[in-house]
Amino acid sequence: MISQFFKEDNGNFSSIRLINLLVIFTTCFVWIFSVVTKGDWQPSVELCGLIVTLVGMKIYQKKFEE
Repeated sequence: MISQFFKEDNGNFSSIRLINLLVIFTTCFVWIFSVVTKGDWQPSVELCGLIVTLVGMKIYQKKFEE
């Protein structure tokens, strides 16, 4: 079931989906850790830029899939 999530429509595995999933899990972990230890979370501009860039890469790459 999880391997199907990482497959594109043409059957090839997608490394961008794997990277996006890792970034999402890492962001959630840092968010929860910061809230538990400090009481609040102030995301950095770099982190927000990374998330937007990765989502943009996936959207841009989708045009070239067949």
